[in-house]
Amino acid sequence: MEKRQEALWEALAKNEEETTRWKNYKDENGTAVENLDRFSKNLTVDVMVPIGRKAYMPGHLIHTNEVLVGHYQNYFSKCSAYKAKEIGEYRIKMAQENLEKLQTESNLWKNKLDKPYTEGVFPSKENYEIIENYDEEKEMIWREQHKVRVKLAKEREKEERQANISKVPNANKAQDSSDINVFKMLEEAELMEELENELERLEIDDISNDTIKELMNGEMKLPAEKPRVAHSVKIQNKPKHKQIVKNLTIILRTIFSGL
Repeated sequence: MEKRQEALWEALAKNEEETTRWKNYKDENGTAVENLDRFSKNLTVDVMVPIGRKAYMPGHLIHTNEVLVGHYQNYFSKCSAYKAKEIGEYRIKMAQENLEKLQTESNLWKNKLDKPYTEGVFPSKENYEIIENYDEEKEMIWREQHKVRVKLAKEREKEERQANISKVPNANKAQDSSDINVFKMLEEAELMEELENELERLEIDDISNDTIKELMNGEMKLPAEKPRVAHSVKIQNKPKHKQIVKNLTIILRTIFSGL
């Protein structure tokens, strides 16, 4: 019995800690909602700005309609005061629901402390006989009506399920087409990046339609290769111009074939 009481007292202590935490959470969000109502009405708000621990100076709050809201795991989001107020009201509602659950749990633990198992189901140790009126005819009528209601409910459920199934393929098709467009855009971006790199290696500054046509047809004439000297020690040759032109031709044809 002592271990049982210790476990119940421990559960009550944890319940009180959670209740205190949620009450503070609710009060903090309530204060935030009140401040948002007041600050969002003006562009600036006069406040006293703390300087150190003992001094204050008059100041202004600006951008009172821009709020930085803190979320879980140190994530933050910038939103309007109206949206921040909605978030605060939702948190107050959530805190109130948790407080009601904690109150129910606290009553349960207190009842178990006040009414030990030795007293049985009836604390007064008096047995009561439960009497219920039974009408066979009413029972039969209720059963028939219940069958009809169950049948109608199943038919509605079947219709809703079929309607949802018919909607899913269209949604999947739209999703597939959007995915294809995204992958196509990414592929084109990669090809354009490769094209820019190759043109930079060829030191071509003027990119026009004629230049692209000459590159695709292999008619572009390039200047003679020049060695690159680094710190008068190593001489690094540029990649072969013919190979670069070949790479450009492949990239350009790939881009135009995808259009």
